[in-house]
Amino acid sequence: MLKCFLLFFIIIISLTISVKSIKCYSCASKNMKQDFLTKNRGPKNRVQLPRLFDDSCHWDTWLLKDRGTVDCDGFCYKWQEALNNSGSYSYMTIRACSSHMFSTPAPINAGDIKGPGHSYCSEQIKSLDCLADSNLIDHQCWCQGDYCNSTSTINYSSSIFIILFSVLFIFIKFV
Repeated sequence: MLKCFLLFFIIIISLTISVKSIKCYSCASKNMKQDFLTKNRGPKNRVQLPRLFDDSCHWDTWLLKDRGTVDCDGFCYKWQEALNNSGSYSYMTIRACSSHMFSTPAPINAGDIKGPGHSYCSEQIKSLDCLADSNLIDHQCWCQGDYCNSTSTINYSSSIFIILFSVLFIFIKFV
């Protein structure tokens, strides 16, 4: 009887985790603030401002977790453009929930992402004719999982689920 209850409990937890919305960072670097929705640089079809504009959006997203989080029913998104000016880099960054930020759907489907901790990314390098030894590096990723659009690839909600599942499995096995 106890084993049936625990199996039912595991199934309910699995369904709850898979149905809930995910949490994404929603921020942009300060150099994106002016004319954010109409600026030609960056991804097209932006229709919503991020929660905040802060240069911590480039790398230190953990500093923004309290103020820069949104619930998302789709994919988390990260776009970063690096201007390489003879080895000196400057950045523009956007992190968002793709379905909130853009008027067009993400160019992927859930099957393209193999599971938590995986992303669908693309990168494009463009030379700049106006500056010798310079180029633009555009990098964008879509992912599913809490805070997967951070600078880290660790997916904490998946880790918690795996630990919980392992403990319950051991409990069932030895009780």
